[in-house]
Amino acid sequence: MIVLTAAFACAVPRAGKSAFTPSTPEERRWTDECTEFEPEGGHCPEDFPREEAQAACEQGNACACMKLGGFLGCRKASRAAATDLFQKACDGNLVVACGNLGVIVFWGIQVPADKPRGLALWQKACDGGWVFACRNIADVLEKGDTVPRDAEAAARYRAKAETPTKNPPPR
Repeated sequence: MIVLTAAFACAVPRAGKSAFTPSTPEERRWTDECTEFEPEGGHCPEDFPREEAQAACEQGNACACMKLGGFLGCRKASRAAATDLFQKACDGNLVVACGNLGVIVFWGIQVPADKPRGLALWQKACDGGWVFACRNIADVLEKGDTVPRDAEAAARYRAKAETPTKNPPPR
């Protein structure tokens, strides 16, 4: 089962240092309060602070980019913009964004499918400690229906998925 999080959590490890360091309460809001974006009952909230998120994203806050991407993706008509925002968050080393983007790209969800790029995005997320990406890689390697079957590599990724990271995300 391939995992694309419905909740876009930011409290996950990063693949490297983020260039963004929040210094004001407004900037910290997008880092400190970046817990989850979950549309209730499948409905996108009307009161999402889109302009605030956009401003924080433009200042380099990867978490704000990912939350805004989640909001726009929820709206379905803006999935291309959501994909760009997930890429920006991934470029900011937010590994959950890399993992989510990997699902979109690997399976071609409203973008052309690109299996090698999707796997590379999952690899970045897995290496950064996001276990869902490790599981996704293990699943496709076990089945071998979209990439060459490799049971040994699948077992290594499955084991990695069962060993959560002990490193907290940098602030």
